Amino acid sequence: MQSFVTGPSFFPNSHNFQIYGGSFAAFHNSHIFVQAAPRLDDSERNMQDAPHSDDSCVIRRHQINMNDGKVICTRQGSRFSSATMGSGSLKTPIVVQAFEGPKAKEQFRETLQFLRGLINPHVLEIKGTSPASTSDDSSPYFVFDGACRNDTRRLMASRLKNEVHEILALGSQIVYGVASGLDCISKANPELSLADIGVKNFDVFSNERGHSVVSFTLEHGTSKRKKKDKTWRYAPYRSGSRNHVTTSPKANQTLSDSDLVIFNSLVTKIFNDANHTLHGGNPERSQADLYTSSSIDFSDSSSCQLNSAGFSEQRESQELDPRLRRREIVWMSSGSKTSLAAISRSYQDLLDVHSTFDHIPRRLGSRVSATWHRCPGYSREEVTLFPNAFQNEIAVFTQPSGYERCARCGEMIEYNDLNFERDFGQWFNPSDQALEDLIDCMK
Repeated sequence: MQSFVTGPSFFPNSHNFQIYGGSFAAFHNSHIFVQAAPRLDDSERNMQDAPHSDDSCVIRRHQINMNDGKVICTRQGSRFSSATMGSGSLKTPIVVQAFEGPKAKEQFRETLQFLRGLINPHVLEIKGTSPASTSDDSSPYFVFDGACRNDTRRLMASRLKNEVHEILALGSQIVYGVASGLDCISKANPELSLADIGVKNFDVFSNERGHSVVSFTLEHGTSKRKKKDKTWRYAPYRSGSRNHVTTSPKANQTLSDSDLVIFNSLVTKIFNDANHTLHGGNPERSQADLYTSSSIDFSDSSSCQLNSAGFSEQRESQELDPRLRRREIVWMSSGSKTSLAAISRSYQDLLDVHSTFDHIPRRLGSRVSATWHRCPGYSREEVTLFPNAFQNEIAVFTQPSGYERCARCGEMIEYNDLNFERDFGQWFNPSDQALEDLIDCMK
């Protein structure tokens, strides 16, 4: 420690000591007056012992400008907001996570314990924290790098109005970022698995170009819950939920399988939320009811001749009126046997090698959940991403699903819109083979 006036160090040849809260004043002839820090109670001492990497990591409230920021997202116990630091040419964008509620300080400390030290371009980079001496009536906070400060699901929703190659490019960036970030987090600390954190406690942010980063917030008490074994942990979404990922649990599945389940659930949720944000409704679909043609590929305009005349006419009318075209993004994980590292590597290869996404196969798709609603000109394109990035495709549908709002007429379609007993019972008996053939034909 050097004196502010000309002279030797205050404590020459001293080491292995710490001073908390002391006030120093230097006077002539190098006399030093030290005002001892006030005595701390247990709660203040615990807060002062909170892990900070170093003194430069502390960012005080007056250094943060919230006036030109906005709330990015809110979660239980904290909220993320965009803000800036500095002024003029030195103004820097940041993301602030402010903790709130009765367990704010405990949650802050517990998250910081595992968040510090993570270095990865796809993990939200922490720049600093609130001072350890934050008063009881003030919220503790993290300050993150602000290069990625868009809510990823809203960014994806805004791009669903664009051309399919732009949707595919952004979706690929998101999958690559989430896979890379989660892979880093899962391997950074053996005491904490992705399943321990839980999919609901991850947040994903992106910049305008789609570069995506992952952040997590621990629930109070997470680090104290020790894992009894390394067996597979069940998916965070219950069966029947629209965000549920179908994966067959096995007793010998390991933590890497559990990490993959968390990843699949997180990406599925981001894409489903993006579709819902733009289109509304909650279409009743699952990965199990999707069928795509493996024999008909209409990647170019000449291939349209392979399809029915009705579909060709429908596509022409769609090009004349873009409002008839509904586009969604889908993550297809069912049945995949892979790892986060493999998914990250596959999408990195795709993004580095392919500058455009114009040559993606288009296939006719059908779903068991399709309804009898038939508006002329209806068309839906599902930009479908797979764990192997080079299997991505666009599935095109001519029938809507239940609980979907038709882009053509605006009607919210009921799931039971197609009722064979009601609509066809006068022609068929329940035991007729012809009825079974008709049902198979509609699938």
